[in-house]
Amino acid sequence: DLDHFGAMSFLQGLLTVLRDAGHTGLLLVLDEVETLQRMRSDVRDKALNALRQLMDEIDAGRYPGLYLVLTGTPAFYDGPNGIKRLPPLAQRLDTPFMPDPRFDNPRAVQIRLPGFTQESLTAVGVRVRDLYARGRENETRLREQIDDAYLADFSRAVAGELGAKVGLAPRIFLRKLVDVLDRVDQFAEFDPRRDYAVTVSEADAAVAAVYEYLTSNATEMPEPITEITFDGPTSGDLSEKIGPFSVTTPGGDAALTVENGKLVDADDNEIDAVPNGGEFYIRPDDGVAEITVKASATVTVPTGTVFMSTGEIRETSTFADPGDESQKLILAGVVEGETEAELQIEVTGEPKLPVTGLSLTNSLLLGAALLIAGAAALIIIRRRRTAATWGDAA
Repeated sequence: DLDHFGAMSFLQGLLTVLRDAGHTGLLLVLDEVETLQRMRSDVRDKALNALRQLMDEIDAGRYPGLYLVLTGTPAFYDGPNGIKRLPPLAQRLDTPFMPDPRFDNPRAVQIRLPGFTQESLTAVGVRVRDLYARGRENETRLREQIDDAYLADFSRAVAGELGAKVGLAPRIFLRKLVDVLDRVDQFAEFDPRRDYAVTVSEADAAVAAVYEYLTSNATEMPEPITEITFDGPTSGDLSEKIGPFSVTTPGGDAALTVENGKLVDADDNEIDAVPNGGEFYIRPDDGVAEITVKASATVTVPTGTVFMSTGEIRETSTFADPGDESQKLILAGVVEGETEAELQIEVTGEPKLPVTGLSLTNSLLLGAALLIAGAAALIIIRRRRTAATWGDAA
């Protein structure tokens, strides 16, 4: 089996082979790292720590020539289930962004990617055209037939077929652009302006229709609850039942465990789970100074939930949608995850003695009565013995 150490040794060997073959290095892209948020908490934490370790080893020079790029949504970098779960990793990737993205530092460890505009879409097309044509036999024809003006018209045509939704156009635009480049490269008589009609497939049109439906019919929803919260006392007496404590979950039951005590309900029945909004009490073990309660629950985010940037929204923007400076994320399916929380209670006081059901005053009176009765019985016995002695003597 390939373990962590074996994989890292293989990576070192691959970098050596590439360097000996004349290559400068290796670009390693880990795409869509936000999927880690949907994994079990133990698997997620292990993966985040592996990323932290890889970054430290690259910085220490263990992998010369390796350039690591992580791509993910803002939720992975800013949300509670992303890099913030591992503070050392969050510290390494921390980047203070300014309100105006035009002044983002491209040398920073973290870079924001704005949404596509018509101009940026055309610029990507120019880059692709140049990469495709460079060194080819028909490079001159490719650059003449597919010049910058054609690329600008072509990008507008593709976006127009999608209802002017530039944010949906990049993949379709690039796929069709490569198709046009192939035809120009292979057929000298091919004129893209005359012979290539920009059309969008039914599948692509359906995507645009779904996008339009979701965005035009969207309504404001409260932020999904993704954390467990406790409400109740932070300390209690060792001789008493501590509570009540209430638990708020993302919607389902919360599984509970306790250290140095016992979880009970209002009727003193032992429990190990409560519903959302439910209550519980704690019976402390003898002699403990602190009690720890841990809760876990399932987080469910419904289909159609739209996630947006938490950055500042300006009144005017240079992007496709005025005031919208980042790409929205719409969930196409239900996303489930796990969330955990911990509660600590300080315990003071001494354990209460067992209750017998009799007050101290009653106990003293009963004891005195028993003493008097015992003394009277002793006197009577002595008198009888004295009388018996006198009888024998007579």
